[in-house]
Amino acid sequence: MKRSRVYAIVVMFAISSFCRDFFINIPPFILIKHVKALGYRVDFGSRLVAYFGIAEGCSRIGTALLGDRLLKNRLLYVYFTNCLLAFAVTIVLGYNTSSSEMLTAYVLLIGLISGPLKAGYFAVCGELLDGEYMKELYAGFNVFSGFGIMAGLFVNGLVFDLTQSFNVAFLITAVVQLLGAASTLVVIIIKKLS
Repeated sequence: MKRSRVYAIVVMFAISSFCRDFFINIPPFILIKHVKALGYRVDFGSRLVAYFGIAEGCSRIGTALLGDRLLKNRLLYVYFTNCLLAFAVTIVLGYNTSSSEMLTAYVLLIGLISGPLKAGYFAVCGELLDGEYMKELYAGFNVFSGFGIMAGLFVNGLVFDLTQSFNVAFLITAVVQLLGAASTLVVIIIKKLS
């Protein structure tokens, strides 16, 4: 593979890693405050965080069990699809939602969607360059993931402080999810051309 294509894959997947953790960590960190701002009791927000954790854990286990058999060399497609699904779920169920049923559906679906993104992350790093520099890529992309966590929490907190609502934060998160899907799609296209 040409060096320029390797650099393009690394840069685009670094962007994707940033975007992934910009949105994956939002439910456990903002839901309690979001639910309180909507007028629900804090314990409902705590239950939502628990639902998210259970859904994500089940999804990770399912990905780990099926990953080696069904998803080998297809995890980039799963990654891309899950970023698109997260965008759709955030727009339909997260943004401007105030009913307890919609919020519950949102956290369950986002938990199920984010599980494969975390469980298959190391394997995806192996798929990027066909196994070369797998550990180095994983370590480097985790730095970008950390920046995504910090940026996601900062931006969402700032938006809430300015507007007293997380609706705009959900829109920003959806756009970031779409950017993550687009950058992953560019990686897939570059790999197909190589």
